[in-house]
Amino acid sequence: DKCSLLQTHVGTAQKQIGDVKKLYDMDKAKADYEERMRKATSIKAEIDKTLAAVNEANSTLQVLADDGTKAQLTMDVDDLTKSCDVRTELDEKLAWLDNFNKSIIDYDKTATELENLVKKDRADLDGLIKPAEKMKSTD
Repeated sequence: DKCSLLQTHVGTAQKQIGDVKKLYDMDKAKADYEERMRKATSIKAEIDKTLAAVNEANSTLQVLADDGTKAQLTMDVDDLTKSCDVRTELDEKLAWLDNFNKSIIDYDKTATELENLVKKDRADLDGLIKPAEKMKSTD
């Protein structure tokens, strides 16, 4: 049944959205993001393919069915189509994750630069407090 298959794909996409976690290990985060993007692309393609099949089947059934059944089929297909908005939600969640990954890399870079600056300034200050050689009055 195409409808239940579509619901399964939508459920898989919703599960993937729920499984997104922040990883502070930058190397693992990059690999995790790439894997999630690969899965998301596959899931969205399956949803698109199955939704197209459902719409095609609905078109055929709309010709053959009585009025009561047509209305019910239309409502069911509309509900399924709305549930396929999970594709957009998945894209948004992955964009959020990508932004987080980029932010943590920038943060790490800035923290490293500041740590190096503090080390250098500490060495300069220590040199002034306890000079290696006797200072002249002009220094």
